[in-house]
Amino acid sequence: MKTTWLALGLAASVSSAQAAGIALLAPVTIDADTQVRAAIREKCHLDTQLQDDIVDGLRRFDAAATTTTSADSGQVLRVVITDVYGLAGGGFSGAKSLAVTAQYLRDGQVAFTAKVHRLSGRSAFRDTCSLLQATSKGMGRWISKWAQNPKDVIEPGSDRVAPTPVEPSASDADN
Repeated sequence: MKTTWLALGLAASVSSAQAAGIALLAPVTIDADTQVRAAIREKCHLDTQLQDDIVDGLRRFDAAATTTTSADSGQVLRVVITDVYGLAGGGFSGAKSLAVTAQYLRDGQVAFTAKVHRLSGRSAFRDTCSLLQATSKGMGRWISKWAQNPKDVIEPGSDRVAPTPVEPSASDADN
């Protein structure tokens, strides 16, 4: 009986030691090729919001979880926002979305990659930033849970590119 409890205790400590000590590489960035509407970039601060949401999620598993500025050693998450879609008008202009690439690094080497996409719910009484921030919270919880047992994940829609606004041409102005 003592042997069983010792084996269970040892297995639990090994699994929590593997998950413990994960840090988030700061700052979370928006990919340079990602087109984000200026109003969303200036008002919503999704990069810092997502960073805070991921650290909060990691602290559910490890109270000492924090950020780091170096991915050279240990277990580190690198997160890049790859798509933000949201028209002004809050819930009246449709759902908002957020896509990220999260990489789980061990001693500076990419061990696992997750590409995920989340769509906001609709609410006519919330503004665009609050919808995107709620989406960020859900994304932060998902990434922090994924980091506890990482594997390669590419979700459908995660490589989606937001539609590029079309500028009116000179011939359109004549009509």
